[in-house]
Amino acid sequence: METVITDRLEIIKLTRDRLQKLLISLVAVETDLGLTLSGKELDEETQTAMEMLYNRALQDMDVSNLWSSSWQIVLKQENKIIGSVNFKNKPNEKGQVEIGYGIFEDFQNKGYMTEAVIGLCKWAFRQEGIKSVIAETYSDNLASQKVLKKSGMTTYAQDDKSIWWEIRNSQEDIK
Repeated sequence: METVITDRLEIIKLTRDRLQKLLISLVAVETDLGLTLSGKELDEETQTAMEMLYNRALQDMDVSNLWSSSWQIVLKQENKIIGSVNFKNKPNEKGQVEIGYGIFEDFQNKGYMTEAVIGLCKWAFRQEGIKSVIAETYSDNLASQKVLKKSGMTTYAQDDKSIWWEIRNSQEDIK
């Protein structure tokens, strides 16, 4: 089981089987991982994103589904899933990989998502060929922009609805 450990978090990459279970119920994944039940379920947007990841994982010839899975963010202190983070696709020809994330409302504004993003960026930079991690936020999503800024990302493009962020693969960029 691939895991990223930070000060307060354990970030667990789901296998294809566990990703399939997630589509049915978060409780099934929590039980399978031996975690405290969160009492949460995926919202519609997250459910759709996880279905896309699972379909991509099924088509991915790499059985490790390195870039086609969800990483569950577990708060160590409570042994409970508090959110998830994932890569939206395989790295592109420039060596960029896009990150996406979400956290349950009662765990927001505590620095957990910033910690998870930093942890997964560090993991990505240990993978062959990764030159940068990018992210897209809506222009009005100030909370997500704050996470990316605190994670060491800087903006590189913007349009009417979105802002694009990036952190390059060099230790001085990662806080």
